[in-house]
Amino acid sequence: EPELEPEPEPEPSFATSNYKREYERAVPIRKAAQIIALIETFVFTYCRVHGLESELEQAAALRFSDQLQLDAGQHPAGGGGNLMAGVLHTAELLWTSATTFQGMGEHDKEFCSLLNAAIRSDNLDLSQPASALSRGINAMCVVRGRMGTNLPFPPGEGGDPPGTTYRGGGFSDDHRDFFTVGKAFRQPCFLATSFARRTAEEFMQRQEDLGRQTVLWVIHVDPEGEHDLRKRCKHVNFVQHSLIVDAAGNPTELEYLFSAYSIFTVRSATWGQGGAPHHIELNAASDNRVEAEGGEGDWATPVDSETLPLAPWS
Repeated sequence: EPELEPEPEPEPSFATSNYKREYERAVPIRKAAQIIALIETFVFTYCRVHGLESELEQAAALRFSDQLQLDAGQHPAGGGGNLMAGVLHTAELLWTSATTFQGMGEHDKEFCSLLNAAIRSDNLDLSQPASALSRGINAMCVVRGRMGTNLPFPPGEGGDPPGTTYRGGGFSDDHRDFFTVGKAFRQPCFLATSFARRTAEEFMQRQEDLGRQTVLWVIHVDPEGEHDLRKRCKHVNFVQHSLIVDAAGNPTELEYLFSAYSIFTVRSATWGQGGAPHHIELNAASDNRVEAEGGEGDWATPVDSETLPLAPWS
């Protein structure tokens, strides 16, 4: 009998991800103690996956874990050492910690970058602690069930309408073909944006100084959500307690953070010439859930949303 052709590997998607499977298995993260306990597990698993297991590297991992736990747990906004405090502010402080994995070469980055790298890689071993930590951070991002007028809404800048946020950084031109107008996709990491265009431009400048192509992302949520709470995006929120602050203790980045695997559709893409920045505009779906699929308009959840392609860049 002729040999059967092997079945082609399915394209990576949220539906088939290790992250989704482990996220659904993870217990709810409601208390500061839970998310603080997960930090060391994540850091040491990250080290094992990346072969960072020398005595010096393990000592660096312990120092990094300890400092992250102090950053998130001891600050008054995180419960001031009260492990039974709610997870919300502890998650905000952990996400915004400026502590880096010092002395670890390419891994010498902030916690938020390492967590996003773990989610994007969808590594089997890392998916369990990464998804569990994400449950805690989603206590901050997901506003479904606690919608209120006290949740800040992006005002827009420079003539942009309400509901406009900004993100800046580097870009690999290898991925131009992915970001075509009308394409819907999921972003396999948390997506940090800002109410302030200047914050995005500062991140762009850092990449330009390194000689890299830069991009300005302009992300839109339903502007009617400013006054109609039913139309607000359900999986993004303003980071109100941060470790990146000015002299008065006010957050400086004005961060508006989307949950991992959020759904976006390309509104426009303008490719800069001669080193000029690229400019990509996205519409954010108002609800990531399968139950919300269907409907019409710029903010609707696409059908078969869990098998949408995954963005190769953020």
